[in-house]
Amino acid sequence: MLVFGCSSLQLCYSQPIVNSYLDNTAGDMLLMYYGGKYRKNWTKTQLKNIVTHKFADGHTDWFFPSFLYLEFRRDQALFGNEQPGGSRGAKKEDWEWIMDRLFQKDQGLDALDKCISECKRTLGDPPFQHKVVLVIPSPRNDQRDWGKIDGKSLDFRKSKDKVRAVQWYVDQILARFESQNYSNIILDGLYWVDETSSHCSDILANVGKFVKQRGTKFYWIPFSTAYGRFDWKKYNVDCCYLQTGYFWHTDMTVKQLRSLCAQAKKYGLGLEFELSRHITTEHNKYFPRLMTLMDIYEEQGVFDNCGLTYYFDNSAILDLNASSSPDIIHFMDRLATHISKRNQKNSVKFKNSAVDSNQSNSKKGLDWRDPEYWHF
Repeated sequence: MLVFGCSSLQLCYSQPIVNSYLDNTAGDMLLMYYGGKYRKNWTKTQLKNIVTHKFADGHTDWFFPSFLYLEFRRDQALFGNEQPGGSRGAKKEDWEWIMDRLFQKDQGLDALDKCISECKRTLGDPPFQHKVVLVIPSPRNDQRDWGKIDGKSLDFRKSKDKVRAVQWYVDQILARFESQNYSNIILDGLYWVDETSSHCSDILANVGKFVKQRGTKFYWIPFSTAYGRFDWKKYNVDCCYLQTGYFWHTDMTVKQLRSLCAQAKKYGLGLEFELSRHITTEHNKYFPRLMTLMDIYEEQGVFDNCGLTYYFDNSAILDLNASSSPDIIHFMDRLATHISKRNQKNSVKFKNSAVDSNQSNSKKGLDWRDPEYWHF
């Protein structure tokens, strides 16, 4: 956004400069691509080495504390405005399908909850609360065949109809999660699937407002040049993480990576840590870039106090965990050490929130939709 009075040589944004990264309250969050037939089912066995990490010296510790479950499409049906690989907008039945997949027995969230239970038998209770964030589809702007709500057909050329569809989805997914009564995971927020606001700026702020009114957080991960990335608060986003793309954009320099870190800090964003399976298929080309990415994040204080999401290219993290390469083993131990230290920092917040929760036991008899439930 250009602000009147700014120099023509400098972009200015409506969001205030804070010079502080987004904090890590949500915990280090792993992107879990899940749903389509080309994805992993994320069973308990697959999840074990993601929920915990076994170090080269033989000891095991808790690993990722938070998980973002997302999907871009169902076969040819697209869940967003700029996603590749499809030919049509997802319909209501497709939106219902992704919810069904998320809550499928012995996969998805159910498998995660059960995996944590098993890991607790050997490690004891974690010093933090495991959290999940779930995807919200973005209505396709030109779509007229999505389906009906309360007998009325929705036309996504109209902003109000797009918002109505998202509100329906949010209510559905919150109610479904609540009904599961998971023992080890809490729903921390909902994630907007479009990675730029250029196609959804007409509804994004209203969606964010509605999500917050339902008592949960609104998450967004724009790409490094995305429209709206530094104005994220005006969309009622609670947690925004900036993609850098350094790992696979081999023409990007270290200077540019440092600049992206500085921009994220300037406007209060978190960052994404990114790698792909190229680290194993083209090791000599990409492993040095991975090490540089980690070095710069350490140099810029990202691992000290910045909220982070982690992109591992669909399921590449399983390949890394199974690798016998000394380089890969060292990298995974180095990453797990950072995350373990950050988990310990969050343990104090977790203990304090547990005290607050005990003081709020009077709310247990209230439905979460009751406004009094959210009155503190």
